[in-house]
Amino acid sequence: MTFKDFCIQRSQSKDAADIADLLTTALLGVQSEELSALYMLHYIKSGCGIDNLLSDGKDGGQYIRNRQGNQTISKRLAEDLGADTIFFRMPVTSIDQRGDICEVTTEPGNVFRGLKVIVSVPTSLYSSITFSPPLPKNKAVLSENAVMGYYSKMIFVFKEPWWQTGGSSGVMDCETGPVSFTRDTSVPIDDQWSITCFIVGERGRQWSKLSKAARLEQVWGQFSQAFSQFVDEIPEPSNVLEMEWAKQAFFLGAPCPVMTPGTLTTVGTELATPFRNVHFVGTETSHVWRGYMEGAVRSGQRGGAEVVEALSRRS
Repeated sequence: MTFKDFCIQRSQSKDAADIADLLTTALLGVQSEELSALYMLHYIKSGCGIDNLLSDGKDGGQYIRNRQGNQTISKRLAEDLGADTIFFRMPVTSIDQRGDICEVTTEPGNVFRGLKVIVSVPTSLYSSITFSPPLPKNKAVLSENAVMGYYSKMIFVFKEPWWQTGGSSGVMDCETGPVSFTRDTSVPIDDQWSITCFIVGERGRQWSKLSKAARLEQVWGQFSQAFSQFVDEIPEPSNVLEMEWAKQAFFLGAPCPVMTPGTLTTVGTELATPFRNVHFVGTETSHVWRGYMEGAVRSGQRGGAEVVEALSRRS
């Protein structure tokens, strides 16, 4: 059953659907009727409970932000690995397992060969790669029934923290309008002052259809109206940043794939199962902090360990 039906059934009230939607859109960018109840419960458990998932406190899901952005980690790792190790602008089109050798072909026509391949694209995008031989049936069914949520951010950067002066935390939760909630994402040590607006779920999908100018106009209008109760005048932002993962070719949504009803109980065990010499990682394959960076790192460690162990046995 869906998470919406589960909440209504357990509470004996249709009002529970509203609370269910608040949770699923905030955490996963989908409406509560779009995902399996079992998947949602497993997701909550992987983060040690709802309170912990939403917590800004120590060890909570919102506790730490990287001062210079999450991409800094990737860039630093890339520097350590060296320029001749990572190849950019070469999306993989096919993975051919010829005996003990894996042959990976990219869009420009480059071919890479190796004993093992680790695939880290979201489960929902496996169909964008041609596997030869084809993926096992259960793996293909898993990919077909994995859905990405809608999750976007629009960040307003200011010269000073006027909302703090006005007595506001920068946190806003809205039942109407494109913005579902906001958070203060300032970095005081860098004199960087910003509030991030989160546009998620079905409200986000409808907003996404607008032009860039119209999207900004709607968000800024809602933002200004909400915070005008704290200050007499809201200054114009010095910069506006927008990120729509749904329009990024190698994501098509965020934060991670969710499963539709019946998927986990039938093919869910295939999430992290290797296919011959191809191994699969990604935050949705983790049993701990699924959907978060912690889960992504753990899945990478698990996938790397699988490859090392397999190659050690072979040698």
